[in-house]
Amino acid sequence: MNIEAKQLREKVHQILDDYQHEKEMLVSILQDTQGVYNYLPKEVIEQVSRGLDVPLSQVYSVATFFKSFSLKPRGRHIINVCLGTACHVLLVALRPPALVPICVHPIRSHNKTQQNGIPDHDYTTRGKCSGDHF
Repeated sequence: MNIEAKQLREKVHQILDDYQHEKEMLVSILQDTQGVYNYLPKEVIEQVSRGLDVPLSQVYSVATFFKSFSLKPRGRHIINVCLGTACHVLLVALRPPALVPICVHPIRSHNKTQQNGIPDHDYTTRGKCSGDHF
Protein backbone atom coordinates (compact mmCIF):
# COMPACT_ATOMS: atom_id res chain seq x y z
CA MET A 1 0.00 0.00 0.00
CA ASN A 2 1.49 3.36 -0.98
CA ILE A 3 1.70 6.32 1.39
CA GLU A 4 -1.13 8.23 -0.30
CA ALA A 5 -3.54 5.28 -0.05
CA LYS A 6 -2.59 4.77 3.59
CA GLN A 7 -3.23 8.45 4.38
CA LEU A 8 -6.58 8.22 2.58
CA ARG A 9 -7.62 5.22 4.69
CA GLU A 10 -6.47 6.92 7.91
CA LYS A 11 -8.44 10.12 7.18
CA VAL A 12 -11.62 8.20 6.40
CA HIS A 13 -11.11 6.04 9.51
CA GLN A 14 -10.81 9.21 11.62
CA ILE A 15 -14.02 10.61 10.14
CA LEU A 16 -15.83 7.34 10.85
CA ASP A 17 -14.49 7.40 14.43
CA ASP A 18 -15.66 11.02 14.84
CA TYR A 19 -19.20 9.81 14.09
CA GLN A 20 -18.76 6.64 16.15
CA HIS A 21 -19.48 4.52 13.05
CA GLU A 22 -23.19 5.39 13.31
CA LYS A 23 -25.12 4.36 10.18
CA GLU A 24 -27.55 7.25 10.67
CA MET A 25 -24.69 9.69 10.12
CA LEU A 26 -23.94 8.51 6.57
CA VAL A 27 -24.72 11.86 4.92
CA SER A 28 -22.56 13.77 7.41
CA ILE A 29 -19.73 11.26 7.00
CA LEU A 30 -19.85 11.66 3.22
CA GLN A 31 -19.94 15.46 3.56
CA ASP A 32 -16.87 15.48 5.80
CA THR A 33 -15.05 13.06 3.53
CA GLN A 34 -15.85 15.12 0.45
CA GLY A 35 -14.62 18.16 2.37
CA VAL A 36 -11.20 16.54 2.52
CA TYR A 37 -10.97 15.31 -1.08
CA ASN A 38 -13.44 17.64 -2.85
CA TYR A 39 -15.13 14.52 -4.25
CA LEU A 40 -15.87 10.96 -3.14
CA PRO A 41 -13.27 8.53 -4.49
CA LYS A 42 -14.39 4.94 -5.07
CA GLU A 43 -12.01 3.71 -2.34
CA VAL A 44 -13.59 6.10 0.17
CA ILE A 45 -17.12 4.95 -0.61
CA GLU A 46 -16.04 1.33 -0.20
CA GLN A 47 -14.32 2.08 3.12
CA VAL A 48 -17.37 3.97 4.41
CA SER A 49 -19.55 1.01 3.44
CA ARG A 50 -17.34 -1.40 5.37
CA GLY A 51 -16.87 0.98 8.31
CA LEU A 52 -20.61 1.47 8.78
CA ASP A 53 -21.50 -2.10 7.85
CA VAL A 54 -24.01 -0.93 5.25
CA PRO A 55 -24.35 -2.21 1.69
CA LEU A 56 -22.15 -0.50 -0.87
CA SER A 57 -25.27 0.13 -2.96
CA GLN A 58 -26.78 2.17 -0.10
CA VAL A 59 -23.70 4.42 0.14
CA TYR A 60 -23.72 4.92 -3.64
CA SER A 61 -27.45 5.61 -3.52
CA VAL A 62 -26.94 8.45 -1.03
CA ALA A 63 -23.84 9.76 -2.81
CA THR A 64 -25.67 9.94 -6.15
CA PHE A 65 -28.99 11.21 -4.79
CA PHE A 66 -27.65 14.48 -3.39
CA LYS A 67 -26.37 16.96 -5.99
CA SER A 68 -23.78 18.28 -3.55
CA PHE A 69 -21.80 15.04 -3.76
CA SER A 70 -19.45 14.35 -6.64
CA LEU A 71 -17.98 10.99 -7.65
CA LYS A 72 -15.50 12.68 -9.98
CA PRO A 73 -12.69 15.08 -9.11
CA ARG A 74 -13.78 18.67 -9.48
CA GLY A 75 -12.35 22.12 -9.07
CA ARG A 76 -12.04 24.07 -5.86
CA HIS A 77 -14.42 26.65 -7.36
CA ILE A 78 -17.61 25.61 -9.14
CA ILE A 79 -19.21 27.92 -11.67
CA ASN A 80 -22.87 27.16 -12.34
CA VAL A 81 -24.06 28.42 -15.69
CA CYS A 82 -27.74 28.45 -16.60
CA LEU A 83 -28.37 26.89 -20.00
CA GLY A 84 -31.92 28.20 -20.30
CA THR A 85 -32.73 30.40 -23.28
CA ALA A 86 -33.74 33.46 -21.23
CA CYS A 87 -30.57 33.38 -19.15
CA HIS A 88 -28.38 32.75 -22.18
CA VAL A 89 -29.84 35.74 -24.07
CA LEU A 90 -29.55 38.00 -21.02
CA LEU A 91 -25.99 36.91 -20.32
CA VAL A 92 -24.87 37.53 -23.89
CA ALA A 93 -26.63 40.93 -23.88
CA LEU A 94 -24.88 41.97 -20.64
CA ARG A 95 -21.56 40.50 -21.79
CA PRO A 96 -19.74 40.15 -18.45
CA PRO A 97 -16.20 39.68 -19.78
CA ALA A 98 -15.23 36.83 -17.49
CA LEU A 99 -18.25 34.64 -18.27
CA VAL A 100 -19.03 35.18 -21.94
CA PRO A 101 -16.24 32.87 -23.20
CA ILE A 102 -17.64 30.09 -21.03
CA CYS A 103 -21.31 30.73 -21.78
CA VAL A 104 -21.37 31.31 -25.53
CA HIS A 105 -19.73 27.97 -26.24
CA PRO A 106 -21.12 24.55 -25.34
CA ILE A 107 -20.44 23.59 -21.73
CA ARG A 108 -17.44 21.34 -21.47
CA SER A 109 -14.57 20.95 -19.07
CA HIS A 110 -12.95 24.31 -18.56
CA ASN A 111 -10.41 23.05 -16.05
CA LYS A 112 -7.02 24.57 -16.69
CA THR A 113 -4.49 21.89 -17.48
CA GLN A 114 -0.89 21.48 -16.52
CA GLN A 115 1.68 20.77 -19.19
CA ASN A 116 1.25 17.01 -18.82
CA GLY A 117 -2.45 17.35 -19.71
CA ILE A 118 -3.77 16.55 -16.23
CA PRO A 119 -6.42 19.00 -14.94
CA ASP A 120 -5.27 21.11 -12.00
CA HIS A 121 -8.91 21.40 -10.87
CA ASP A 122 -8.89 25.12 -10.10
CA TYR A 123 -12.50 25.38 -11.23
CA THR A 124 -15.27 23.33 -12.78
CA THR A 125 -18.18 24.58 -14.87
CA ARG A 126 -21.59 22.96 -14.66
CA GLY A 127 -24.53 23.78 -16.87
CA LYS A 128 -27.56 24.36 -14.69
CA CYS A 129 -29.88 27.10 -13.60
CA SER A 130 -29.41 28.29 -10.05
CA GLY A 131 -32.61 30.32 -10.14
CA ASP A 132 -30.71 33.57 -9.59
CA HIS A 133 -31.21 35.62 -12.73
CA PHE A 134 -28.71 38.47 -12.67
